[in-house]
Amino acid sequence: MTDKPDQEPPAMSCPIPRMPNVKPLDPELQMRVDRGADPVESFQLGHAPELYKKFLPYYNQMHYKGKLELRTKEIARLRIAELNQCHY
Repeated sequence: MTDKPDQEPPAMSCPIPRMPNVKPLDPELQMRVDRGADPVESFQLGHAPELYKKFLPYYNQMHYKGKLELRTKEIARLRIAELNQCHY
């Protein structure tokens, strides 16, 4: 609350963490970002590019393929995040 009734309370915001001294992405991973891949994920996991590239086929299969439709998978992810109090 504020001391004066004519003032609005400060806006609540979630600060975006900054990662200092981040190396440039591997060229192959940078191409993924340029095509629309999540840049935050790419920079977080791109510090080990060879391992991340090996993980991507599994990740893509898990997220985008299979018998469940994408919408159902995303609802499940959101519910799991909520149950674990994760701000997904």
